[in-house]
Amino acid sequence: MNFFLLIAIPLLGYSLRNYHKAFLWYFLFRIFLSNFVPFLAIAGLPQIRMSLVCDAWFIFLPILRYLIKANGKIVIPRLLPIFKPFAWMIFLILFSSIVSFLPFFNSINSAVLECISSYIFPLLFFAEIKQSEDLKFIIKGLMVVSIIAAIYGAFEAFMFRFMNPLVLYEQSLNPNNIDPLWVYETLARGSRGRVSSIFAHAIGCGCTMAIFTVFFLYIKGAHEKYIASNKLYYAAVFSSILLVGLCNCRSPYPLLLISLLALWNFRPFLRLATSGIILLVVFHSELSSFIDVFLSIFDKNIEQQMGGGSNVEMRTEQFEALIRAWLSGNPIIGEGAYATRYWLERKIGLLGGESIWISLLLETGLLGCFFYLYIMKNLVTLGQGYGKRLIFFFVVGWIVMKTATSTPGLDDSLFFMIMFCIAKMDMKLFPEKCELKSFK
Repeated sequence: MNFFLLIAIPLLGYSLRNYHKAFLWYFLFRIFLSNFVPFLAIAGLPQIRMSLVCDAWFIFLPILRYLIKANGKIVIPRLLPIFKPFAWMIFLILFSSIVSFLPFFNSINSAVLECISSYIFPLLFFAEIKQSEDLKFIIKGLMVVSIIAAIYGAFEAFMFRFMNPLVLYEQSLNPNNIDPLWVYETLARGSRGRVSSIFAHAIGCGCTMAIFTVFFLYIKGAHEKYIASNKLYYAAVFSSILLVGLCNCRSPYPLLLISLLALWNFRPFLRLATSGIILLVVFHSELSSFIDVFLSIFDKNIEQQMGGGSNVEMRTEQFEALIRAWLSGNPIIGEGAYATRYWLERKIGLLGGESIWISLLLETGLLGCFFYLYIMKNLVTLGQGYGKRLIFFFVVGWIVMKTATSTPGLDDSLFFMIMFCIAKMDMKLFPEKCELKSFK
C-alpha cells in the first residue's frame, strides 16, 4: 500500500475547498516526496511521480477555475521582468526536447517533469505567499520538518545501522525497481556510514539541511518575529546541523560555509560559531569522523581513507567526454531534458554526470547556461537589505556546490523557494508591485 497516497489524495481534495491553505500544507508535504515515491507504478512502464502529479494539480487547478469564470475572456497575467528568465528557460527546455534527435516520448516526459517541478511550481509558490502569516506557517513547518528528519536520521544511524527503511519502502512501491538504489550500511564511506533520513540520498539530505541551517539563523538575526518559539528554533538549528554531519558528505560544506559569510556579524551566527568551537575542543575525539569529512575536501590522504574520490585524470576524461557529447548535438540549444540520462547510459566517460554544467550543456546548450545564470542573477536582484546579501552568498555557494559535484536527492526547486521566502520577508507589507499575480 502506498501510504503517501493516503495523505496526498485528501490534500488534493481539500484544495477544492481551500486552495491556498492546501497549497501551504502541500509545500511541506512535498519535502517528503522523493523521486522514488510514485503516484502510479505499473510493471514495464515508467512510473508517474507523486510530486509531478501534485505539482501539476496545484498549477492547473487555479487555471481551470479561471477559465470557467472567464466566460471566454482570457487574460494572461503579466510576468514580472525579474521572472522572465524562468519563462525563457521553460520554453528552451520544451523546444530543445521537441526538436531533439533523442527518443521523443522520453524527451517530452523529462521536459514536462523538469518544467513543472523545477521552474513553474516555484513561481506559483512565490505568488501564493501573500501575507506574513503565510511565511510564519512555512517557517514553523520547515522547523518541524527539520526536527522530524533529524529524529528519523538518528534512528537510521544508531538503530538501523545506516540502512534506511523509508527509502527501501519507497522503492518497493515501484515494481520496476529490482535492486535497491542509494542504500548504505555501516561499512560505507570508510566505515562511517551515511544518513539520508527522509530524503532519497545522503547528499540531498546534507545540502537541504545546510540551506535550512543558514535560513533559520538568518530569520533569528533579522526577522525574529517569524519565529513561533525559541525552543523550536534551537531544536531546528541543532537538528539541521546534526544531519549535515550525519550525512557524511562533503557536498554541503561549500554551500554552508559560503552562505554563512553573509551572517558573520549576526548574533545567532556568532553564538553558533562559539558553541561550535567549544564542542570541537571538548568532544574532539567523538567528532573526529565529521571533522575528517570536512578536511577531506583539502587533504587527499584523508579522502582516500574515506573510500577515495575523483582525481585530475578522471575529471579530464570526463571533460573530454562532455565536449564530444555536447558537440555531437546542438551546442546552442542542447538536445532536451533527456540528454544527460541518454549519454550517461551510453557510458562514454561522463562518470556520474557531476556538475550542473554537464546537464545544462547537454540539455539546453549555451543558451541554457546563460538563462540559468540570469535566473541566479535575478534571484539576487529580488532581495532587499540583508536579504539581498544573504541571497547573493547563497547563490555563490549554490553555484560552487553544483559545479563541483552532483547532488542526488536534492530538490533544486526548494532552493528557489527558500530564496523567495528570504525576499518576501523584506518586502514591506507584501506590496502588489512585488507579487507575481496568479490566476484567480
